Amino acid sequence: MLIEAGQALTDVVVLLDPNNHILFFNTTAETQLALVIRTDRGQPIVNLVRQPEFVHYLQEADFSRPLTLRSDRSEDRVLSIYMIPYAGDRRLMQIKDVTQTDRLDRMRRDFVANVSHELRTPLTVLAGFLETLQEIELDRDERQRYLGMMSEQSTRMEMIVQDLLTLSSIESAPPPQNDIVDMANLIDKLRRDAEGLSHGRHTIIAETDGRGDLSGAEPELVSAFGNLVANAVRYTPPGGTVRISWHANAQGRNSPCRTAGSASTPNTFRA
Repeated sequence: MLIEAGQALTDVVVLLDPNNHILFFNTTAETQLALVIRTDRGQPIVNLVRQPEFVHYLQEADFSRPLTLRSDRSEDRVLSIYMIPYAGDRRLMQIKDVTQTDRLDRMRRDFVANVSHELRTPLTVLAGFLETLQEIELDRDERQRYLGMMSEQSTRMEMIVQDLLTLSSIESAPPPQNDIVDMANLIDKLRRDAEGLSHGRHTIIAETDGRGDLSGAEPELVSAFGNLVANAVRYTPPGGTVRISWHANAQGRNSPCRTAGSASTPNTFRA
């Protein structure tokens, strides 16, 4: 029964004797560690898992914390190794695949770094303008110009904070329901939002054939597409064109969303 239970586990399980020789391992260990039941039973585990970090972990014998190790069989895979004493001086080695958790942690760290960078720029600009207004006498027009630029930077920070709040609510909320989203109305809303962000500095064009509605959560779709449109407005030079288009192809599918463009060509949001 115990052996059958060990074989059913999705984690790697290896039983070691006091000298770290293999007594037993389950089929998951065969897959993830490339162990072979016919030849590897009785072998020292360090002869088969030879990564220096693992060897040092065994030698130090401080198992109060698990060892996080990148697999030598696949660098994309991250493993968490636990050594659990049992039956006196024997050990049970349990290995969990934490690749997805590690990937999410790295994504969060990168996201925080990017947000910090995005916030630093408008804060620096605002601090510079405030210092200028405090120390230099400006005429009314020049003062209004500075205040206008400060307002733009404030709006930029507000959008970043709103994105953070949206991300937080998405992560903590239950899975969204799949509703039918009227994409014609959504594209029209995106057009109005783009016109509000542009303040007349760009030509905003929205195109849709009225087909190809999506199944999904409308608030999340509005947030995702709204970010694309906001970036198109933000990075298109004044006088340029932002084109928002939505069309279904001959198979009834929609093409991937993307933005494109340069100073000489319009930024285009398509789906």
